[in-house]
Amino acid sequence: QRKVTILARECGLKLELDDVPVKSLVPAALESWQPADGAALGDAFVKELEAYDAEMDSLISEAEAAGEVLRFVGAVDVKAGTASVKLGRYPKDHPFA
Repeated sequence: QRKVTILARECGLKLELDDVPVKSLVPAALESWQPADGAALGDAFVKELEAYDAEMDSLISEAEAAGEVLRFVGAVDVKAGTASVKLGRYPKDHPFA
């Protein structure tokens, strides 16, 4: 988000961090998640993420079936005066691939 904001400013846009929406890879249900007392944060979080593996596998499979790949990308649209950070599908021959 920060890098996209800086890039947008370099392109002449008057954007602040809050003006750049981020579609997080972290499921909404885990955004404020806390591990059990005494649990190792990283290990516990990865364990919780396993419940969302099927959803991500489905997105990957759909992209693959269409000859595409998934990439987490920050983009600046100078004409529209906007910027965003999100997971997107791109053809395998796209520069982001």
